[in-house]
Amino acid sequence: MIRLVTVLVLLCGCGAPAEPVSIDHVGLANKALDEGLPKRALAEVGKATEGRALIARLQAIIELDEWGTFEKLERTVPAGDDKLALGCLLAAQRKDVDGEKRCRTALAASPSDPTLADATERALGVVLETEHRREEAELLLRNLAQKRPTNANRKAVVALLERQGFVREAVAFLEAWLATTPGDKSLQLKLVQTLERKVRGDILDKRADEAEAVARRVLVLAPERAQMRYFLADALELKGDKTGAEAERTTAKAAGATPPVPVDTMPGMAHDHDHP
Repeated sequence: MIRLVTVLVLLCGCGAPAEPVSIDHVGLANKALDEGLPKRALAEVGKATEGRALIARLQAIIELDEWGTFEKLERTVPAGDDKLALGCLLAAQRKDVDGEKRCRTALAASPSDPTLADATERALGVVLETEHRREEAELLLRNLAQKRPTNANRKAVVALLERQGFVREAVAFLEAWLATTPGDKSLQLKLVQTLERKVRGDILDKRADEAEAVARRVLVLAPERAQMRYFLADALELKGDKTGAEAERTTAKAAGATPPVPVDTMPGMAHDHDHP
């Protein structure tokens, strides 16, 4: 009898039904989404086609910009708060629909899944920013990150600040975040990269004191980044300390670091905006 069933399955090409995804795997997927790790979330739920596992899969897919797959699977989700929230995530990436209305409607329905509810608020933030309502978007995202300080929510604040050119505020936010998780190497790297962007803007705008402080902070966090000593030298030179500047350049050269391209010739080098 078992052989007959196997033969029939092979002949019809339908295969066995997909294994249901356990609650544990859905929980791990949501945890990965909260941490801003969509690929890990996708690995937990595989090719789920129903229930909470499908919702987690869809959130991971949209984070990975797989729009065709998202739209196809989203149609299979039954009506309800999940459907409204997923519609908001999609609307945030389109210009032919009223994204704000869809997102606010979805939030009013109070999605039961906190990970999905957060994604919905972040999508509303994208909509507001797209509509040049930066202050509203920033307030929304900062409040969300304070309410639920997940990596995904915090990353959304940093990304908004960086896109808008508020590098000083992005650095302050990252410093405060790192203070709560001092052993997070990936976060420390992000802070270093943002500081490196800031020091260029500081030197370009001749903010010598800030440039010096930022360069020294980078060298504390990542002493192997010897090229930063050239920026420190530029900052010291702006302050009139030519001896200190020359000493930093000598140290950088001895470490094998090459001088960076002058900041005023860097393509796309933007000035750091002052936050209102």
